[in-house]
Amino acid sequence: MSSSLPRAGLLVHALDGLLALHTAALNAGFEPVVICVDPCEEEPSPPACSRVSAAYRELPPGAVLVAPTRSASLGEVLRGFAVDVLVVHRWSRPLPKDVVALPPLGVLRAHESLLPRWRGTCPVEWAIRAGDRTFGVTVHRVDGVGVGTGPVLAYRELPLPDDTDRVALDRHLCDAVEDSMREALDSVAAGERGVPQDESRATYAGPLEGGAFDIADLTGPRKALHDLVRCHRYTGLAGPRVTIEGNDFYVSATSTRPVSGRRIDCADGPLWITRAVSDSDAAESLSPSPERTELEVSGEVDVTAPERTWSTRDECNLAERITDAVYDVVTTDVSRLGLVEHPTRLWAIAEFAGAQTARRLGVDAPALTPSGRQG
Repeated sequence: MSSSLPRAGLLVHALDGLLALHTAALNAGFEPVVICVDPCEEEPSPPACSRVSAAYRELPPGAVLVAPTRSASLGEVLRGFAVDVLVVHRWSRPLPKDVVALPPLGVLRAHESLLPRWRGTCPVEWAIRAGDRTFGVTVHRVDGVGVGTGPVLAYRELPLPDDTDRVALDRHLCDAVEDSMREALDSVAAGERGVPQDESRATYAGPLEGGAFDIADLTGPRKALHDLVRCHRYTGLAGPRVTIEGNDFYVSATSTRPVSGRRIDCADGPLWITRAVSDSDAAESLSPSPERTELEVSGEVDVTAPERTWSTRDECNLAERITDAVYDVVTTDVSRLGLVEHPTRLWAIAEFAGAQTARRLGVDAPALTPSGRQG
């Protein structure tokens, strides 16, 4: 029996976006008829296949999952589902013009910033780096002009705490995406077009550049260095590189208030380095400030897990992030040693290591097993 509800197509990158958009569509009175997962590239890779597999395991009853590897084929795929509206979250590639023009009610995209601030592909990272106290989610109509352009239909403002944690932040983002998308779909169903953005207030959040992002300037403002470290921590990187007493360190935690650690005198005041990582034994030569206790510096990354109540979504996120990191290291070492190994086998090794590491951190990740299948 066919439904009389308007039909929605969902375009997502990962599991979180799938659940948030699917719930929003249902609560707004739309029938989700197709879910497209973005593999982020023209050629499928083990990480991309893992994202599709995770989405398949969480697929709501009756939904159809597709994963087009070519942007040009997306319109042809969606045309067969006769969608009335498309809702998008974290889709990495520009949507072709035929896709934007396809649904009669338009294409709605959840952008992770308070537009028009931080248009572009890395809005949360730039908000952290700029020291913004708030950020949020904006749902706007996709007009085919650029990333983050088009009339605004709904938004949710969220705090951006100094001790930003990616897992917690993503949870709040998903809730905000769900709430704002439901409101936007209600508005679209009522015939509203949205509010044009103020172009004079627009800022751009493009890819994070190399040199200025990877190397910390100890002579600049202390807040800028502190926020740069926060941004690295959010993205899962080791931290920006600093040179102190002739030795290189990757700084992963700092404080603008006096705490135990190494004091650095920046242009406008002191900053305390509370955690740094070095690849050499020279790390031990970085002594703390005389009035402070010893700086926490070692040759290994501190992987102590904070106390929290974990959900299934958190478990999958953490295990997948660890798996991605392990896969990058394994493939790099295999290439450096001149060895030949099948990518699927390497991914299975990384996936198993990700699950095991997550469990060591006190997180049970039942969805990941050495075979890459659901346990």
